[in-house]
Amino acid sequence: MAFDKRTTLMILSVLMIVAIVGLNFEQFTGQLIAKKEAREAYEVVPSKVYASNDPSIVKMDNPIVRNGKKVYFTIEVGSEGAKRRLAIYRAEGGPRVAQVELDENCGGNKCRPDRVTWADYRAPQSWEGKYCGRAWDYTIKQYTIPGGCFTVL
Repeated sequence: MAFDKRTTLMILSVLMIVAIVGLNFEQFTGQLIAKKEAREAYEVVPSKVYASNDPSIVKMDNPIVRNGKKVYFTIEVGSEGAKRRLAIYRAEGGPRVAQVELDENCGGNKCRPDRVTWADYRAPQSWEGKYCGRAWDYTIKQYTIPGGCFTVL
C-alpha cells in the first residue's frame, strides 16, 4: 500500500497529537481539578463594622458616646471590598443622618478587600438615641446589617 507525501504527513501529525495528549493527559486534568478546588476554597466574607468610644479599643458592645464626643469605627473589609463611605443611620431606621469618608486602605470609591480601615465621627450636640454605622459591601451587595451601633446621650 503506497502513501503519498500528503497522507503520510497527515497520519504522522495525528499520531504526534495523540501522543502529546496521551503523555500529558494527567497534567491537563490535574490543572482543571486544581482550579476547581481553588474556586471552592475561596471563602466569601462580608464586611463587618465595629463602634467604640475609645480609639484604642476596636469593638465594644453598644458603647455610650456623649454629645459632642467622638465615636470610633473599625471596618473589616470583606472579600469583595466595600464602598469608601461609612453611613450612619438611626438604629430604628429612617434616612441616613451622617456620612464618614474612609481613607486607610481605600482608594477611589472602594476600600480594598480583606483589609482593615477606620474612621472617627464627632456626634453632634443635637443627637440622642441609638445609631449604627453601616458600610456598603460588594460581597453581599447591600449595607452591612447590623453593625457598629452606639448610643448617644
